[in-house]
Amino acid sequence: IVHALNAAGAAVSFVELSSPFGHDAFLLDVPELNRVVEGFLRAGEA
Repeated sequence: IVHALNAAGAAVSFVELSSPFGHDAFLLDVPELNRVVEGFLRAGEA
């Protein structure tokens, strides 16, 4: 989906994270997830 959207000119990105917490990992303080979200938010400031 990401490749198709990018090809159509949409600015989208995708990150796959491995977590023992499953789909609820975003509810927890997971350093790897924090880094990804921080990078996404900072990119929006530019």
